[in-house]
Amino acid sequence: MAEPIFQRVGRIISARLEDTVDRMEAASSGSVLRETMREVDRSVARLQAEHDTTVARREQGAKQQAQLRQTAAELTEKASFALTKDRPDLAEAAIAQQIDLEAQADQLEQAEADLAGEEARISEELAALKARKEAMEQEMEAYLADRLDTALSGHGTTKAERDTAQQLRHAEEAFERILAGDKAKAAPTDHVAEIEAMRKQDEVAARLAALKGE
Repeated sequence: MAEPIFQRVGRIISARLEDTVDRMEAASSGSVLRETMREVDRSVARLQAEHDTTVARREQGAKQQAQLRQTAAELTEKASFALTKDRPDLAEAAIAQQIDLEAQADQLEQAEADLAGEEARISEELAALKARKEAMEQEMEAYLADRLDTALSGHGTTKAERDTAQQLRHAEEAFERILAGDKAKAAPTDHVAEIEAMRKQDEVAARLAALKGE
């Protein structure tokens, strides 16, 4: 399974921040901090794109679920009509199809709930990253201003320079709660599939009996 974008972005930023710290310690250059800010901007764009995609998938799934449930409901009338024409075989086929459609709709409903949770997590991480970006911008302005004062005064290493590594590492906090994407679900065994088929047959028989009794 492909690496989730949250985990990938967090890993990239983490590595980027570690590299930035080393370079800042070696060069003490404000341009390195600016490059880190650009990397954060790119990460915000990636998370925003993932958020928009998740919303679109959830909304599409909700529409498909509604369509499946509507089609399944209509099959009850068709099964009843088949019985009036003395075609229990067609009625049974309609009920079997109805059960399959209902199962698909249930799966889509669960997927919609999972996507809603994923959407909430992305929104939280996106808000945290944007807040951290704003704080980093303020830190950069203070750092550059302090560097300028030091250059004009002729003094040595500034407090802002000494604190740069710690400030940069704070940006990693936005990714601490990032979770991996959907976990792969194990396929049912042959025995489980056989049991599910038996349960479906019983459900078909029960619904057909109910229609005949009306």
